[in-house]
Amino acid sequence: MHDLEFIRNAQATYQTYETEKKNLENLKNERKQIAKGIAAQEKSAERELDASVRAEQEKIEESFDRQIEEQEEEIRRIRAKRNKKKNKKINERVEIETADIREQNQALKVQFNSLLDQNHVPGYCKSKFYYVMFMTKGIREFLEALLVWALGLAGLPALICLAGNYSFLRDAANKPMMFAVIFWITDVVLLLLYIFILNRSKAEYKPVLKEGRRIQDRIRANRKQIDATRDVIWKDKDESQYGLDHYDERQAEAEAQIARIQQEKEAALTQFETETRKQIEGTIRTQSDGVVAGMQAEESEKEAAIAAKEEAVSQLRAKITDEYEPVFGKEFSRPNKMATLIRIMEEGDASTVEDAIAIVKS
Repeated sequence: MHDLEFIRNAQATYQTYETEKKNLENLKNERKQIAKGIAAQEKSAERELDASVRAEQEKIEESFDRQIEEQEEEIRRIRAKRNKKKNKKINERVEIETADIREQNQALKVQFNSLLDQNHVPGYCKSKFYYVMFMTKGIREFLEALLVWALGLAGLPALICLAGNYSFLRDAANKPMMFAVIFWITDVVLLLLYIFILNRSKAEYKPVLKEGRRIQDRIRANRKQIDATRDVIWKDKDESQYGLDHYDERQAEAEAQIARIQQEKEAALTQFETETRKQIEGTIRTQSDGVVAGMQAEESEKEAAIAAKEEAVSQLRAKITDEYEPVFGKEFSRPNKMATLIRIMEEGDASTVEDAIAIVKS
């Protein structure tokens, strides 16, 4: 038979067992947090290492890239000055090599104006427009004349109709008919004007105008020759006569500087990979390893405490299994149930555990 002292000891043992289990769980959670902290510290060290290495590498690259950009800008300035001088020299060469032709054209222009003035030809006959419209020659002048006719016969009346639609034809009853009349009148006037100028100029000045045409053709041929000479000069690959050696030497020096800076950059990056990177890595890992070592020591302490606590819980579990569960069974092997049994025995309703259990069950 088991007395009141026995049940009180049993209750205390159960309570201690539950408390120790909770303490064991807390220790395991703390160990898990420490393990997470170690992993986080290691990841943080890797991120810091990557960031530090990248920043230092970019610093090196930016330093050399800035020098390269300065040299490239210098090359652009040199090329701009070189091209400016080359263009000037080419234009001077064109002027020199076409001087005779240009002088000839000036003389032909004077001859043309004198011819028409001496024969009292109207001023409008001196214009290029006149020769295009009334003495057309060649495909280009034919196309120019065709364009003028299209603008005159279609464009001009269309413009008049458009303006009239917002003014004097705004309230007209039959606008399509009015538009047709405007087109007809405009075209007739233009054609009559054309015929009048043609008859008046060619009837009186035909021989003079033909001679003027020949002069204009010679001027045009000379202009084509000037353009052809200009094209040949611009396409000439020989630049020795333009005095550009100074610019070429300066550009070569700048390009050599860029090649030297590139070599220095590659050497600096190689040194960074073989030396500086290891130094940065060593510094960061030393700091991180110190923190990790402290956390690992704390983790080891927790593991030792867990082992001790597991041993204590195991012993309490064995004691409960061996000493108390055979007496109380599964139903009364809980502190609250035992408290009920203690109350019954303290009130004098039972003197043994077995009697108190029987009372509760009855």
